[in-house]
Amino acid sequence: MDDSKGKFGFFADARRLRSFLRQSWRSADASMRRGAVVMWCVGLMFTIFGVVGDVLETWWSSMPFLTNLLTSLTAFFFAVPVALLVLHDVSHRMTDRAGRRAAMAVLAQSMYRLEASVSALGPVEHSRHSPTGGPPLTTGSILEAARARFGRLQDLEGGNAEDIREATETLRTAIAQWKLDRLPDQFIEEVGRVDIEIARLRDAVRPRFLQSDLEWPLDRQLHSLAEMANDLIKRPEQWTIESYNEWCDVAERFSQDFDQKSEITLLEINAVFDLLRHVQAMHIRRTTFVQALHDFNLSARTALWELSSL
Repeated sequence: MDDSKGKFGFFADARRLRSFLRQSWRSADASMRRGAVVMWCVGLMFTIFGVVGDVLETWWSSMPFLTNLLTSLTAFFFAVPVALLVLHDVSHRMTDRAGRRAAMAVLAQSMYRLEASVSALGPVEHSRHSPTGGPPLTTGSILEAARARFGRLQDLEGGNAEDIREATETLRTAIAQWKLDRLPDQFIEEVGRVDIEIARLRDAVRPRFLQSDLEWPLDRQLHSLAEMANDLIKRPEQWTIESYNEWCDVAERFSQDFDQKSEITLLEINAVFDLLRHVQAMHIRRTTFVQALHDFNLSARTALWELSSL
Protein backbone atom coordinates (compact mmCIF):
# COMPACT_ATOMS: atom_id res chain seq x y z
CA MET A 1 0.00 0.00 0.00
CA ASP A 2 1.34 3.47 -0.92
CA ASP A 3 1.62 5.53 2.26
CA SER A 4 3.66 8.32 0.74
CA LYS A 5 0.96 10.84 1.67
CA GLY A 6 0.30 9.47 5.15
CA LYS A 7 2.43 9.47 8.29
CA PHE A 8 5.43 8.09 6.45
CA GLY A 9 7.06 8.55 3.08
CA PHE A 10 8.50 11.44 1.13
CA PHE A 11 5.59 13.85 1.51
CA ALA A 12 5.30 13.30 5.25
CA ASP A 13 9.04 13.85 5.67
CA ALA A 14 8.80 17.02 3.59
CA ARG A 15 5.96 18.33 5.76
CA ARG A 16 7.90 17.63 8.95
CA LEU A 17 11.00 19.31 7.54
CA ARG A 18 8.97 22.36 6.49
CA SER A 19 7.38 22.56 9.94
CA PHE A 20 10.77 22.22 11.62
CA LEU A 21 12.31 24.97 9.48
CA ARG A 22 9.32 27.24 10.13
CA GLN A 23 9.71 26.69 13.88
CA SER A 24 13.46 27.39 13.64
CA TRP A 25 12.73 30.67 11.84
CA ARG A 26 10.17 31.73 14.46
CA SER A 27 12.51 30.96 17.37
CA ALA A 28 15.37 33.02 15.90
CA ASP A 29 15.88 36.60 17.07
CA ALA A 30 15.65 39.63 14.76
CA SER A 31 19.42 40.01 14.20
CA MET A 32 19.78 36.37 13.17
CA ARG A 33 16.86 36.69 10.76
CA ARG A 34 18.37 39.81 9.19
CA GLY A 35 21.74 38.07 8.80
CA ALA A 36 20.06 35.06 7.16
CA VAL A 37 18.16 37.27 4.71
CA VAL A 38 21.36 39.17 3.76
CA MET A 39 23.28 35.92 3.14
CA TRP A 40 20.44 34.49 1.06
CA CYS A 41 20.40 37.69 -1.02
CA VAL A 42 24.15 37.39 -1.63
CA GLY A 43 23.68 33.75 -2.56
CA LEU A 44 20.90 34.74 -4.95
CA MET A 45 23.19 37.32 -6.60
CA PHE A 46 25.91 34.68 -7.05
CA THR A 47 23.29 32.33 -8.53
CA ILE A 48 22.15 34.93 -11.05
CA PHE A 49 25.76 35.73 -11.93
CA GLY A 50 26.49 32.04 -12.48
CA VAL A 51 23.41 31.50 -14.63
CA VAL A 52 24.31 34.50 -16.77
CA GLY A 53 27.85 33.13 -17.17
CA ASP A 54 26.49 29.76 -18.29
CA VAL A 55 24.16 31.37 -20.83
CA LEU A 56 26.78 33.63 -22.40
CA GLU A 57 29.41 30.83 -22.67
CA THR A 58 32.29 33.29 -23.12
CA TRP A 59 35.27 33.09 -20.84
CA TRP A 60 33.23 31.22 -18.18
CA SER A 61 33.94 27.68 -19.43
CA SER A 62 37.71 28.24 -19.53
CA MET A 63 38.01 29.02 -15.79
CA PRO A 64 36.95 25.84 -13.91
CA PHE A 65 38.56 26.79 -10.61
CA LEU A 66 36.77 30.15 -10.47
CA THR A 67 33.45 28.59 -11.42
CA ASN A 68 33.84 25.92 -8.74
CA LEU A 69 34.75 28.57 -6.19
CA LEU A 70 31.68 30.62 -7.09
CA THR A 71 29.52 27.51 -6.86
CA SER A 72 30.91 26.77 -3.38
CA LEU A 73 30.31 30.35 -2.24
CA THR A 74 26.76 30.21 -3.55
CA ALA A 75 26.09 26.99 -1.62
CA PHE A 76 27.75 28.53 1.44
CA PHE A 77 25.50 31.61 1.46
CA PHE A 78 22.39 29.46 1.12
CA ALA A 79 23.30 26.63 3.50
CA VAL A 80 25.00 28.43 6.40
CA PRO A 81 21.92 30.51 7.44
CA VAL A 82 19.79 27.36 7.43
CA ALA A 83 22.34 25.53 9.56
CA LEU A 84 22.60 28.44 12.00
CA LEU A 85 18.83 28.73 12.33
CA VAL A 86 18.49 25.00 12.98
CA LEU A 87 21.33 24.92 15.49
CA HIS A 88 19.95 27.96 17.27
CA ASP A 89 16.52 26.35 17.53
CA VAL A 90 17.97 23.08 18.84
CA SER A 91 20.11 24.98 21.35
CA HIS A 92 17.09 27.05 22.42
CA ARG A 93 15.01 23.92 22.99
CA MET A 94 17.78 22.24 24.97
CA THR A 95 18.20 25.36 27.11
CA ASP A 96 14.45 25.53 27.74
CA ARG A 97 14.36 21.87 28.68
CA ALA A 98 17.30 22.29 31.05
CA GLY A 99 15.63 25.35 32.60
CA ARG A 100 12.39 23.45 33.12
CA ARG A 101 14.17 20.53 34.72
CA ALA A 102 16.09 22.89 37.00
CA ALA A 103 12.87 24.66 38.04
CA MET A 104 11.18 21.32 38.77
CA ALA A 105 14.22 20.19 40.77
CA VAL A 106 14.07 23.35 42.89
CA LEU A 107 10.37 22.79 43.55
CA ALA A 108 11.08 19.16 44.49
CA GLN A 109 13.68 20.35 47.03
CA SER A 110 11.14 22.72 48.57
CA MET A 111 8.60 19.92 48.75
CA TYR A 112 11.14 17.73 50.54
CA ARG A 113 11.67 20.43 53.18
CA LEU A 114 7.95 21.07 53.58
CA GLU A 115 7.27 17.35 53.96
CA ALA A 116 9.80 17.31 56.79
CA SER A 117 7.81 20.13 58.41
CA VAL A 118 4.58 18.17 57.92
CA SER A 119 6.12 15.24 59.79
CA ALA A 120 7.37 17.51 62.57
CA LEU A 121 3.97 19.21 62.97
CA GLY A 122 2.28 15.84 63.40
CA PRO A 123 -1.17 14.65 62.29
CA VAL A 124 -4.00 17.11 61.82
CA GLU A 125 -6.01 15.65 64.70
CA HIS A 126 -6.00 12.65 66.98
CA SER A 127 -9.27 10.79 67.38
CA ARG A 128 -10.83 8.49 69.96
CA HIS A 129 -13.57 5.89 69.74
CA SER A 130 -17.08 7.09 70.38
CA PRO A 131 -18.65 5.51 73.50
CA THR A 132 -21.93 5.22 71.59
CA GLY A 133 -20.32 3.31 68.73
CA GLY A 134 -20.58 6.22 66.30
CA PRO A 135 -17.81 7.69 64.16
CA PRO A 136 -14.50 8.48 65.90
CA LEU A 137 -14.45 11.68 67.92
CA THR A 138 -11.87 14.32 67.12
CA THR A 139 -10.53 17.10 69.31
CA GLY A 140 -12.59 19.63 67.36
CA SER A 141 -15.86 17.72 67.78
CA ILE A 142 -15.22 17.11 71.50
CA LEU A 143 -14.49 20.81 72.12
CA GLU A 144 -17.61 21.76 70.21
CA ALA A 145 -19.69 19.31 72.28
CA ALA A 146 -18.35 20.77 75.54
CA ARG A 147 -18.97 24.34 74.39
CA ALA A 148 -22.50 23.41 73.31
CA ARG A 149 -23.17 21.90 76.76
CA PHE A 150 -22.12 25.06 78.55
CA GLY A 151 -24.02 27.13 75.99
CA ARG A 152 -27.12 25.20 76.97
CA LEU A 153 -26.41 25.96 80.64
CA GLN A 154 -26.23 29.63 79.65
CA ASP A 155 -29.67 29.37 78.08
CA LEU A 156 -31.00 27.61 81.18
CA GLU A 157 -29.20 30.12 83.43
CA GLY A 158 -27.65 27.33 85.45
CA GLY A 159 -29.67 24.18 84.81
CA ASN A 160 -30.21 21.32 87.25
CA ALA A 161 -27.72 18.97 88.85
CA GLU A 162 -27.92 16.48 85.94
CA ASP A 163 -27.20 19.20 83.39
CA ILE A 164 -24.21 20.35 85.45
CA ARG A 165 -22.89 16.78 85.77
CA GLU A 166 -23.14 16.14 82.01
CA ALA A 167 -21.47 19.47 81.16
CA THR A 168 -18.68 18.78 83.63
CA GLU A 169 -18.12 15.34 82.10
CA THR A 170 -17.82 16.81 78.59
CA LEU A 171 -15.33 19.34 79.97
CA ARG A 172 -13.19 16.54 81.41
CA THR A 173 -13.37 14.67 78.10
CA ALA A 174 -12.21 17.81 76.29
CA ILE A 175 -9.27 18.20 78.69
CA ALA A 176 -8.22 14.56 78.22
CA GLN A 177 -8.49 14.80 74.44
CA TRP A 178 -6.52 18.07 74.41
CA LYS A 179 -3.67 16.40 76.28
CA LEU A 180 -3.78 13.46 73.87
CA ASP A 181 -3.64 15.83 70.88
CA ARG A 182 -0.57 17.57 72.28
CA LEU A 183 1.31 20.39 70.65
CA PRO A 184 4.54 19.19 68.95
CA ASP A 185 7.83 20.41 70.38
CA GLN A 186 9.05 23.66 68.79
CA PHE A 187 5.75 24.09 66.97
CA ILE A 188 6.15 27.80 66.26
CA GLU A 189 9.79 27.34 65.17
CA GLU A 190 8.61 24.78 62.62
CA VAL A 191 5.93 27.18 61.43
CA GLY A 192 8.68 29.77 60.98
CA ARG A 193 10.63 27.34 58.79
CA VAL A 194 7.51 26.77 56.72
CA ASP A 195 7.09 30.53 56.35
CA ILE A 196 10.67 30.86 55.08
CA GLU A 197 10.08 28.08 52.56
CA ILE A 198 6.85 29.73 51.42
CA ALA A 199 8.76 32.97 50.77
CA ARG A 200 11.35 31.00 48.79
CA LEU A 201 8.63 29.37 46.70
CA ARG A 202 6.98 32.73 46.03
CA ASP A 203 10.11 34.79 45.33
CA ALA A 204 12.48 32.25 43.75
CA VAL A 205 10.74 29.10 42.54
CA ARG A 206 7.63 30.68 41.03
CA PRO A 207 9.60 33.16 38.83
CA ARG A 208 11.73 30.28 37.51
CA PHE A 209 8.59 28.39 36.52
CA LEU A 210 7.16 31.39 34.71
CA GLN A 211 10.47 32.09 32.94
CA SER A 212 10.52 28.48 31.74
CA ASP A 213 6.91 28.73 30.46
CA LEU A 214 5.77 26.16 33.00
CA GLU A 215 2.32 26.24 34.54
CA TRP A 216 2.29 27.43 38.18
CA PRO A 217 -1.09 26.36 39.67
CA LEU A 218 -0.14 26.97 43.32
CA ASP A 219 -0.63 30.74 43.70
CA ARG A 220 -3.92 30.64 45.61
CA GLN A 221 -2.84 27.89 48.01
CA LEU A 222 0.56 29.51 48.53
CA HIS A 223 -1.03 32.88 49.39
CA SER A 224 -3.50 31.29 51.81
CA LEU A 225 -0.76 29.23 53.49
CA ALA A 226 1.44 32.31 53.89
CA GLU A 227 -1.40 34.22 55.56
CA MET A 228 -2.05 31.39 58.02
CA ALA A 229 1.65 31.05 58.87
CA ASN A 230 1.97 34.80 59.46
CA ASP A 231 -1.11 34.73 61.68
CA LEU A 232 0.46 32.03 63.88
CA ILE A 233 3.86 33.73 64.01
CA LYS A 234 2.36 37.05 65.15
CA ARG A 235 1.84 35.69 68.67
CA PRO A 236 4.50 33.06 69.30
CA GLU A 237 3.91 33.14 73.06
CA GLN A 238 0.59 31.35 72.51
CA TRP A 239 2.28 28.38 70.94
CA THR A 240 4.62 27.21 73.67
CA ILE A 241 3.63 23.92 75.26
CA GLU A 242 3.10 25.66 78.61
CA SER A 243 0.76 28.30 77.17
CA TYR A 244 -1.01 25.78 74.97
CA ASN A 245 -1.91 23.58 77.95
CA GLU A 246 -2.43 26.37 80.47
CA TRP A 247 -6.20 26.32 80.04
CA CYS A 248 -6.31 22.67 81.15
CA ASP A 249 -5.31 23.61 84.70
CA VAL A 250 -8.01 26.29 84.80
CA ALA A 251 -10.64 23.94 83.36
CA GLU A 252 -9.72 21.15 85.80
CA ARG A 253 -10.21 23.51 88.74
CA PHE A 254 -13.63 24.41 87.37
CA SER A 255 -14.57 20.73 86.94
CA GLN A 256 -13.44 19.85 90.48
CA ASP A 257 -15.39 22.80 91.83
CA PHE A 258 -18.52 21.83 89.87
CA ASP A 259 -18.39 18.29 91.29
CA GLN A 260 -19.08 19.72 94.72
CA LYS A 261 -22.00 21.89 93.65
CA SER A 262 -25.60 21.26 92.70
CA GLU A 263 -25.87 24.76 91.30
CA ILE A 264 -23.37 26.96 89.53
CA THR A 265 -23.55 30.64 88.79
CA LEU A 266 -23.99 32.19 85.38
CA LEU A 267 -20.66 33.94 85.90
CA GLU A 268 -18.90 30.56 86.21
CA ILE A 269 -20.74 29.18 83.18
CA ASN A 270 -19.73 32.20 81.10
CA ALA A 271 -16.12 31.84 82.20
CA VAL A 272 -15.96 28.20 81.09
CA PHE A 273 -17.82 28.97 77.86
CA ASP A 274 -15.39 31.78 76.95
CA LEU A 275 -12.44 29.56 77.85
CA LEU A 276 -13.70 26.79 75.55
CA ARG A 277 -14.38 29.27 72.76
CA HIS A 278 -10.82 30.61 73.01
CA VAL A 279 -9.33 27.11 73.03
CA GLN A 280 -11.51 26.03 70.12
CA ALA A 281 -10.29 29.02 68.10
CA MET A 282 -6.66 28.05 68.82
CA HIS A 283 -7.35 24.48 67.77
CA ILE A 284 -9.01 25.58 64.54
CA ARG A 285 -6.05 27.84 63.65
CA ARG A 286 -3.58 25.04 64.27
CA THR A 287 -5.47 22.27 62.48
CA THR A 288 -6.41 24.52 59.55
CA PHE A 289 -2.76 25.42 59.01
CA VAL A 290 -1.53 21.81 59.22
CA GLN A 291 -4.31 20.63 56.88
CA ALA A 292 -3.54 23.44 54.41
CA LEU A 293 0.13 22.43 54.46
CA HIS A 294 -0.86 18.82 53.75
CA ASP A 295 -3.09 19.92 50.86
CA PHE A 296 -0.42 22.22 49.43
CA ASN A 297 2.16 19.43 49.42
CA LEU A 298 -0.29 17.12 47.70
CA SER A 299 -1.07 19.73 45.03
CA ALA A 300 2.62 20.45 44.47
CA ARG A 301 3.41 16.75 44.13
CA THR A 302 0.56 16.35 41.65
CA ALA A 303 1.83 19.34 39.64
CA LEU A 304 5.35 17.90 39.58
CA TRP A 305 4.08 14.52 38.44
CA GLU A 306 2.03 16.08 35.64
CA LEU A 307 4.98 18.21 34.49
CA SER A 308 7.39 15.27 34.55
CA SER A 309 5.07 13.28 32.29
CA LEU A 310 5.09 15.96 29.58
